[in-house]
Amino acid sequence: MSDALSAIPAAVHRNLSDKLYEKRKNAAIEIENTVKLLIAAGDHDKISKVIDVLIKEFAKSPQANHRKGGLIGLAAVTVGLATEAAQYLEQIVPPVIDSFTDQDSRVRYYACEALYNIAKVKTIVLNIRVDWFYLM
Repeated sequence: MSDALSAIPAAVHRNLSDKLYEKRKNAAIEIENTVKLLIAAGDHDKISKVIDVLIKEFAKSPQANHRKGGLIGLAAVTVGLATEAAQYLEQIVPPVIDSFTDQDSRVRYYACEALYNIAKVKTIVLNIRVDWFYLM
């Protein structure tokens, strides 16, 4: 958890896993703003740490609300990265694609929404790894 707190503030971490969509959305906006600041500072290690926390503690969590928060968080990271997103897509996209087969229909919905938001930022996602879609 200390690794998570150094990458994502405690309040954002808590809100990202909240059952209320508005709290998760606000946490995602905070993550987006944090990533923008990290890009401006050139702190790529911390950006990777944020992505790792979102994947390990949220997107791969046994709790559905955590998974939803992880997906919205990964999309927010991509939006925050903007033109720098291409170098992180290999990390960000696979857990989103994996969520298409989640047992919870709401998680699957959030996976579709997350991939849409990622594609809006970086259309290169559509052709970097077509084989991901064959895994579904």
